[in-house]
Amino acid sequence: MTLAKPLTHFERPPASDAVEPPEAHGVDRDGVKLMIATPGGVEHGRFADLGEHLAPGDLLVVNNSATLPAAVDGVRGAAPIAVHFSTALDDHAWVVELRPGTNAMYSTSNIRAT
Repeated sequence: MTLAKPLTHFERPPASDAVEPPEAHGVDRDGVKLMIATPGGVEHGRFADLGEHLAPGDLLVVNNSATLPAAVDGVRGAAPIAVHFSTALDDHAWVVELRPGTNAMYSTSNIRAT
């Protein structure tokens, strides 16, 4: 499989992963930060302001999958990757997200538990 190159690259500050719900920090769900990719670059806002950045005909993709705070380092071909575990399925397969180590491109795959 060939993955498309992302059009937008961004630097994510170290330790910026959410490890607990925003409410644990006194932040409402619609008050969480939102990264908005535009043809002119990356903008920052709050989720409550999402409607201000949408126009008729825009496609909005919502990822509501749970992600466990579990990842392992790996290699795919010659490239380093991080494997993030999301969901265990009834047949003992896992839904995982493969993240290349150097950019914002994502791919999802299933792997079988052994």
